[in-house]
Amino acid sequence: MELNNVQYVCNQIEKFEFEELFTVLAKIEAVVKDQTDGVD
Repeated sequence: MELNNVQYVCNQIEKFEFEELFTVLAKIEAVVKDQTDGVD
């Protein structure tokens, strides 16, 4: 991965408020759990 790409990703992350980021992560976790339950 090029350094420019890493810097771009970091800049995008910094634009998020951390509360929003945790909310998004929680939603992703819930979806993953639902999919895992479906497989089981």
